[in-house]
Amino acid sequence: MHLFQAKTIFGEFSLAAIIFLMFLVSSYALRLCMVSLQNKFEKSGKFGLYALFKAMANPMFFLCLTIGLLICIEVVDSLSADVKDVFSVVKRSSFVLCAFWFSISYTNIYEKKFSKTKDKRIGGIDKRTLHACMKLCKALIIVITIISFMSIFGVDIRGILTVAGIGGAAIGFASKDLLANFFGAIMLFIDKPFSVGDKIKLSDGREGKVEYIGWRVTKLRVFDTTCIYLANSIFSNMFVENLSMRTNRLITCSIRFKYSDINKSEIVTKDIRDMLFNHPEICNDKRIDCFLSSFEDFYIDCKINAFAPNIEKSAFLDLHQRIMISIAKIISKHKLEIAFPVRDMKISGKH
Repeated sequence: MHLFQAKTIFGEFSLAAIIFLMFLVSSYALRLCMVSLQNKFEKSGKFGLYALFKAMANPMFFLCLTIGLLICIEVVDSLSADVKDVFSVVKRSSFVLCAFWFSISYTNIYEKKFSKTKDKRIGGIDKRTLHACMKLCKALIIVITIISFMSIFGVDIRGILTVAGIGGAAIGFASKDLLANFFGAIMLFIDKPFSVGDKIKLSDGREGKVEYIGWRVTKLRVFDTTCIYLANSIFSNMFVENLSMRTNRLITCSIRFKYSDINKSEIVTKDIRDMLFNHPEICNDKRIDCFLSSFEDFYIDCKINAFAPNIEKSAFLDLHQRIMISIAKIISKHKLEIAFPVRDMKISGKH
């Protein structure tokens, strides 16, 4: 049956109502089908397809209804040209709106999934980096949508972009420190020199645990429980040690032997090396040093280096103390003495 014959039989408005009803039923059936596929893929663990159909369900339902409404408008010839022009704008706007709705929903589904997981890294990418990328994607989607709507409604985008460029330059110059911190945060998310929970040491000697990395500042909790807020821009010019990423802790000390005990120094250094090598808390697969390093004015300097596992600081200090006591016992066993500065003073004069 041709459209003209259908109009003759049913009338324009009746035919439009029938067409809209058909699209309404079809849209609802399509939505039910998508929800069914969404539940199926969720149970099978195929998150990508689940997210796709979940994000598409509502926008597609809205789009099908809009298409049905627009076809109904075309069927009714008695409507004025101005009304049809308005619905032409509505048609283009609906496509942009559905694309925006789908994109935001799809992004939100993935962001919600990332926020629930307890892992710091997802697919080899840092969790905070993924969240930052999601926020940037949302911002980009919103900007593109606004520009598309402005183009549909006949707004001259070139003039706005020119004004926005000049205003953006002025704002950027006025808030250069804020922008520097923002881009510093982006570099932290990309380069990942440290993450939340890591212990770091700054080039100025401050050491603490990272509790928060924001777009402007990073929060550091230091040894005395004081909270320090550091601008993100300083990390581009600051040396940072990530203490959580080290594999071992270095035990190092220096002993001063007297020159009179030089004949015993060889056996003492050998006993200290053996003690360190056989110690259960020392990594004997790493380098162990105990050697005479230099001849000084009143003593012979002996250097000792050994590696312990990457344990907590309190446990490391306890181990360091026990190693020092063991070294002292070896020195005492061989009846050596620790050298100390000696000065000869000659006092002349009459009593």
